[in-house]
Amino acid sequence: MKSRRTRFLGTGLMHKHQEVYFLDQFLFLEKFNKIIELGTMGGTLTVLFGIHALRTDASVITFDVRKEPVKGIYSKLKPLLPITHYCKNVFSEEVRSIIVDFMNEGRVLLYCDNGKKKDEFNAYSQYLKVGDVIMAHDRPHEIKYKDIEHAVEQYNLEPYYEDEISELKCRQFCFIKVE
Repeated sequence: MKSRRTRFLGTGLMHKHQEVYFLDQFLFLEKFNKIIELGTMGGTLTVLFGIHALRTDASVITFDVRKEPVKGIYSKLKPLLPITHYCKNVFSEEVRSIIVDFMNEGRVLLYCDNGKKKDEFNAYSQYLKVGDVIMAHDRPHEIKYKDIEHAVEQYNLEPYYEDEISELKCRQFCFIKVE
């Protein structure tokens, strides 16, 4: 194999094969009405979220400070998928309002994969409802448990699918909001 970069539908992405597999299986088993992605980048993972959203009649919103991708699989499939892209800073008051409104109804998956994952996790975990799930990518490189421990305890978050994630050697934190 020429490139060791992970591919999904022929397009590269920054996640390991195991992580893509885990997310695909997770989204197959768990039903979410809404998926929020913080950090679109090239949009390949957004397409994975969009495919599952289409399958389950859900919707996806994704945020990045970069403009919406215009090349690759994202630009070809986005018109067919329930994805809305925002070119905005995830820490702006406007985005906070959009996300909080979006999270009001139905079960939500919040995926933190932007430039400041620990800040995203800490800022938005407070808005989760019971049964909602929050994930953060790139542990232990950009985010460590000690970075989010206070939010986990304060907002009643419990590890979710930790055995499966550990077994696959995924770089994910995955928590579910409990009572």
